[in-house]
Amino acid sequence: MEQITELLECAVCLDRFKEPKVLPCQHTFCLKPCLQNIVINNSVRCPECRACHILPPNGVEGLPTNLMAVRFLDRSDQQKPNRQCKECKIENCDVEKCNHCDESLCKTCIASHTRGLQEDFRNSLIQVWRLIPKLAEWNSDLRERVEKLDENGRNVKRKISQSIERFVSELQSRKKCLLEEVDSLVATKTGSLQREQGELEVKMAALTTHCQVASEISEKDFPLGGARDIQQFQNEILCLAQQSRELVQSNGVSSNKVRETIKFTNGDENSVLSAIFDFGKVSSHLQTTFGNEPTPDGSPRGANDTPRTAGLISVLF
Repeated sequence: MEQITELLECAVCLDRFKEPKVLPCQHTFCLKPCLQNIVINNSVRCPECRACHILPPNGVEGLPTNLMAVRFLDRSDQQKPNRQCKECKIENCDVEKCNHCDESLCKTCIASHTRGLQEDFRNSLIQVWRLIPKLAEWNSDLRERVEKLDENGRNVKRKISQSIERFVSELQSRKKCLLEEVDSLVATKTGSLQREQGELEVKMAALTTHCQVASEISEKDFPLGGARDIQQFQNEILCLAQQSRELVQSNGVSSNKVRETIKFTNGDENSVLSAIFDFGKVSSHLQTTFGNEPTPDGSPRGANDTPRTAGLISVLF
């Protein structure tokens, strides 16, 4: 693009062609004032190759126009950026882009434009500095809300633990009581059964002994004079047998044995479990602090101060 721009510059005025005319030597120059100023006796000498050319009857205006140069000039004008100052609106002036906002400004306007940007920057900076105390106050308020919420959470957790521990303690006491009742029932029933077992073993031992003696006697010849003793011994055996049958019948010893058991009934367990599952409710609600509450440093708040809102956690039993 720079090479094309150089080809569109006149070698006499060193500026862009204005009505470019081509000499017979094929060199091109501006009609006015470049060629008009070098006309001598209806002839012109080429400023570049020094060739002398006779002009047409109507002078330099009769020279052919360099149409190729005209086309390049038109296209260059179309692609040429707008050189109008954004501030003073002067066209074709020496403009340059502002480094801050990309506006095209002349040298006269860019200084005042820069001063305006500096003033706007200072005003913006002042606004930011004014916001910092409010942001610091907001940050302090958030810190205070975090601390209060943390303390509130610890208190709620302590309350939940105390309530649950109270119920756990009651359940532990009830558990201990039930276990002691079971131990008492087992000890009472076991003692009664053991006493009954002892009495039965004594009777079994006596009956076994008499049976063994009777077996020994029955295997020997009865003496002729001892019938009375044998009769008495037989009566004793029959008496023991009768007592044994009565003992078996009185204690229900048969094929259908009865066993005494200890049972535990827990009532409506599902209702108890449901009550435990639904026991207590944790909720969160907002607490708004209005302007009459003092600030963190102790000074009263203004009427226009923004109300502060803090989240609180509560538990219901």
